[in-house]
Amino acid sequence: MPEEFDQRGGGRIGYSYWRASNATWPFASLTVTPQTLTLKVLMKQYTFERETIRQLKRYRGILSTGLQIVHIRKDYPPFIVFWTFGFEVLKSELQRLGYSVEDNSS
Repeated sequence: MPEEFDQRGGGRIGYSYWRASNATWPFASLTVTPQTLTLKVLMKQYTFERETIRQLKRYRGILSTGLQIVHIRKDYPPFIVFWTFGFEVLKSELQRLGYSVEDNSS
């Protein structure tokens, strides 16, 4: 099995849901390896080493489902969500690569 997974989607980046910029599909991508998560949104890139990730969890927006990356990076905005049409696939691939995903809906 490959040691990397990529998915195209959207992103919401900022200080809270209401104080954030949003990019719809297909203007974001998430690349997952066993060591890092890299989110590219428009012209910006956010890379999270495993030790900087506090929690990965399902995030339900008004019309979409996404993955919220709760992190400790002081140089990145505190609210980061990757929107996806394929959350279950993303969750499965994250788990395959060694990440835990909190999913309050199951």
